[in-house]
Amino acid sequence: MTKKQFFAVSTIILMVFMSFSCEKIKDEINDAVAFDVNTNLDDQYFTLDSLEYSTGKGTNAWFTLTEFSGYINVDSIFSANNLSSASIENGTFTGVQVSLDNPPMGANFNFANEMRVTIATTVDGEATEVATTGTIPSNSTSLDFTVNQTNIASFINNNNFYVKLEADVVGPIPVALLPLIMTSQLTFTVTPL
Repeated sequence: MTKKQFFAVSTIILMVFMSFSCEKIKDEINDAVAFDVNTNLDDQYFTLDSLEYSTGKGTNAWFTLTEFSGYINVDSIFSANNLSSASIENGTFTGVQVSLDNPPMGANFNFANEMRVTIATTVDGEATEVATTGTIPSNSTSLDFTVNQTNIASFINNNNFYVKLEADVVGPIPVALLPLIMTSQLTFTVTPL
């Protein structure tokens, strides 16, 4: 091999190595500057009308108690961190709670066997379960859901998403109008591009 050939081969190897190294360094820098965001969805206040869940209307069935459009202003998060572009990764719910809001005397969740929370990209879209109560303890007035580790980053990136609270209704609502509040927390990682 001549010096000229050796130099050409060495240059090509060095360029390939530098290219690979630059990408690897870029990935490592992005990983180093990535940060987690913990946030809450807006609290949801809603009222259950006992007439809608009466025995004649299908107790022992799953009913939608409330559904709402969720939104996280990722542009403001990017702007606050001086990012022109970034990706959202590893999003998960970290908590969901449903409670009676100033409950009337004797009111509780005995009308439901269990509850679940789902998320979808459209109102009628395919839903993904993100949290459940399991069997609800008797006489409960506040419920902490067990959240699963479903990655919801694609929903957050969709700008708007839809959250639905459903219950396996097994009995009548204890009062004519039952006021409830649903709170939820989530976390996700922002990785600069």
